[in-house]
Amino acid sequence: MGKSTHTALLVLGMHRSGTSALAHMCQMLGADLSANLLPPESDNEEGFFEHADIVAIQERLLESLSRRWDDTRMLPEDWQSRSKDFVDELAHILKRDFSDVSLYAVKDPRLSLTLPLWKDILKKQDTRLVCAFMFRDPYAVAASLKKRNLFPYDKSLLLWCMYNLAAEKASRGLTRSVIGFDAFTSDASRVANTLSKELGIEWPAPDAPLESLVKHALVHHKGKTVEEAIHPDIQKWTDELFGLLKAAEKGKADPAAFDRIHAAVKKAAEETEAFAYFWIEDAINIRDLALRLERQKNIFYQEKESLREYIAEQQAAIDTMNIQFNQLEHRIMEAEQVVKFMKESTSWKITAPLRAAVLVARAGLDPSNWRRLRSLGFKDILKHGMLYLKNNISPNNEGIYRTNPNEYQRWIQSFDTLTESDRTQIKEHIKTFKHQPLISVVMPVYNVDEKWLRLAIDSVLNQLYTHWEFCIADDASPAPHIKKVLEEYAAKDKRIKVVFRPTNGHISESSNSALALATGEFVALLDHDDILPEYALYYVVNEINAHPDVDLIYSDEDKIDEAGTRFDPYFKTEWNLDLFLGQNMFSHLGVFRRSILEKINGFRKGREGSQDYDLTLRSLPHTTPERIRHIPKILYHWRAIEGSTARGIDAKMYAFEAARKVIGEYVESTNPGAKMQNSTISVHHRVVWPVPNPAPLVSIIIPTKNGMEILKRAVDSILEKTTYSNYEIMIVNNQSDDPATISYFKEIVKNPKVHVMDYNKPFNYAAINNEAVKAVKGEVICLLNNDTEVISPDWLTEMVGQALRKDVGAVGAKLYFPDNTIQHGGVVLGGGYFKGTVARHFLIRMPRNTQGYFGRAQLVHDVSAVTAACLVTRREIYQRVGGMDEKELKVAYNDIDFCLRLRQKGLLIVWTPYAELYHHESATRGKDDTAERIERLNGEAAVVRMRWSAQLREDPYYSPNLDMIRANFELAFPPRVEKPWQSYEKLEKKKAA
Repeated sequence: MGKSTHTALLVLGMHRSGTSALAHMCQMLGADLSANLLPPESDNEEGFFEHADIVAIQERLLESLSRRWDDTRMLPEDWQSRSKDFVDELAHILKRDFSDVSLYAVKDPRLSLTLPLWKDILKKQDTRLVCAFMFRDPYAVAASLKKRNLFPYDKSLLLWCMYNLAAEKASRGLTRSVIGFDAFTSDASRVANTLSKELGIEWPAPDAPLESLVKHALVHHKGKTVEEAIHPDIQKWTDELFGLLKAAEKGKADPAAFDRIHAAVKKAAEETEAFAYFWIEDAINIRDLALRLERQKNIFYQEKESLREYIAEQQAAIDTMNIQFNQLEHRIMEAEQVVKFMKESTSWKITAPLRAAVLVARAGLDPSNWRRLRSLGFKDILKHGMLYLKNNISPNNEGIYRTNPNEYQRWIQSFDTLTESDRTQIKEHIKTFKHQPLISVVMPVYNVDEKWLRLAIDSVLNQLYTHWEFCIADDASPAPHIKKVLEEYAAKDKRIKVVFRPTNGHISESSNSALALATGEFVALLDHDDILPEYALYYVVNEINAHPDVDLIYSDEDKIDEAGTRFDPYFKTEWNLDLFLGQNMFSHLGVFRRSILEKINGFRKGREGSQDYDLTLRSLPHTTPERIRHIPKILYHWRAIEGSTARGIDAKMYAFEAARKVIGEYVESTNPGAKMQNSTISVHHRVVWPVPNPAPLVSIIIPTKNGMEILKRAVDSILEKTTYSNYEIMIVNNQSDDPATISYFKEIVKNPKVHVMDYNKPFNYAAINNEAVKAVKGEVICLLNNDTEVISPDWLTEMVGQALRKDVGAVGAKLYFPDNTIQHGGVVLGGGYFKGTVARHFLIRMPRNTQGYFGRAQLVHDVSAVTAACLVTRREIYQRVGGMDEKELKVAYNDIDFCLRLRQKGLLIVWTPYAELYHHESATRGKDDTAERIERLNGEAAVVRMRWSAQLREDPYYSPNLDMIRANFELAFPPRVEKPWQSYEKLEKKKAA
């Protein structure tokens, strides 16, 4: 094995010992800490500089050993053999976030305890391991913990001994540097040089300023300040160990002396009677926690009452809207009669406003359009005519969601309009970019109106980020103004490069001619009648600086009409492969690393109309999902004029056909047997993933208690409608005592496909499914509620095809309430009426035939989680993550937790609208509406919030520009995205302070 090109610097040391400041210094010197860091808190404004995912894994590792970070007991002797599951998780995180980084640093005080695991992981990844071991005056640490955590001195000092002894022993023999906190705070630059010398590190940024790194405000306690009696043995060990660490700092380590103290502390820690008051103190903490939980329960009850009031208000509003709806329906009928009469007129001027009225009437057949029609106003409809209506409602695409145009204008004014102060701050921020790559803007031109061409070129000239080149290819346009305009601009600015093609080759060849002029590190695509906002390239380069290994970047987009009015914004998800295979969510704005475009030889002839789609698909094999970045900001305005696909895909149906062809080529190359079929939305696409022959056995697990009629409806619907043949049904009987149900069990097992097993314990949904998975034989598992009912015959074929993909962890179905409104369209994390809610279903209560937000209700797409009311997964995956959490999540949120653990393994959670079932929600078990059930539900929600706090902050599959309270795809006021220049400004002010 050759010399490793990767170095991992692990920062060791006890809590409150300055390890955060040390990690921050390493970051300032160029070590990569990743962007996924724990956020600052009120008592730690400088931040923790700890990788959020790594901290979460190490916390769970300790929990699995019945330990906490503040446990004064040593880890069990066999702890490493019991921690194998966590090794794979840590290895995945390191590979995901640091595989292309030459030097990275990881800081977490728990590393002092778990370092042996990290040795094995880094060795397998061929990564050089070095350690920076930070220690601090133990009495200063104890004083800090007393103030912060109310720990007694004895406990804090014993913890200090344990952490430092564990770190010293585990790092012995490794390349390490022992650093005293006092030395660090007095001269951080000298410590940086010491680390470089002792660890053999060449800092990527050796001239980074370190003077303001350590603030005196953070050094709360110095020296030995004893505020209470200390156990004599603990004081003896502490003083002696502190002296040994000081000697080690000077290069005079005494391993035998360290081992002697380690043995004494270990023995004392095992003799819990000698330190019984630690456990008494913990009991007091538990009592205090119980009191806090009681207070929290009271708060939840208050919120419940508020919610009831809210529901009552909403019901009253619905009643009012129904009255208005009936009135409007009557007016539409009258308007249709008027239109019928006026159509006989030959005068265009007279019929123009009447044609608009027809459009109103047709759009009004979809109730979801009423609110938008009311907001438009009759005067504006007459003033702007047909185009205005077409931009705001879609009569030929029933049920499609469009953003309220008036609300969007208000949103633009409030959150998407630059001030002069903003421009000044952006320019200052650009100066701080370490990397300022050349961006090549590529634009093919053909016969476009001079007005739109000039606006497109001007939008590039007006960019606040100025290190760009504009590569334009004219595709032999017959219009004389094209050459004149392009030559004019080329003479005006040397950054504009123009090539005039002698013959027309259509858009792919023309784009390649423009691409041949490009020399930039990244290429941005622009159409000849569209425009970029002035901060577009600034946002792109900001993203490149934040993620230097990025290969593909895409942004949000909207449309712009002839009058310059912006409308129909598309706020996209983070990279969503399955949604991308249904629609081209990548364009616009699309930015590519030029080296990838060179590998794939640019655009392909014969893919005109979907050449950008094809370009992105062919780029995917040359990158990874982690290197595809989404900027949640509108950086592209798509011109909606006659003939443009911005006005509707039917304007260029050849583009749809070309897209279907290139998607088919891609999926066939990545998964032979995958086929294209018609989507339920004519302008989008559907991939049908193959099921092998013979098809794998699917075990459908249905827990139940009594409720014979409900269960029978579910089982009959499976047996009568399901076209997938190789399945078995395992009914799990959870203490049924209803004679009719018991009789049904005896009768139904006569069908060779149906089995019944007993679970004679109190209801525990997670445990029931875990036990059933052990008993069934299927390679594929389907978790199914007893209150469901199959609608689509090929539901299981669709879900199994998705689940057998190697990158998919779980698949969810489209579920309806009995009234044909949507019950489940995937799960959005963190949404709900009150802050702290765990999750909320997408599309809830929307009409069954709705297309949803840009087709989301009718397209397969990736989500953060799906409900276990109907969930399909591979058996080996279910077992790999340990099934569902039957200890802490017995009833609720176990499916959310299960899906998040799958995602933690790098697997996708897929929701498909092509598996349709009714869900008679909670028909057997009932709703969580009693005090006992509410308390249980709140407790399980608290578990998920603590376990997945980072993931619940923002769902990657739901834009931060959209409302999170109801998760209904309406605009967020304000959006949950901080502007980069404002983040930079805050950081500068904090440094100055």
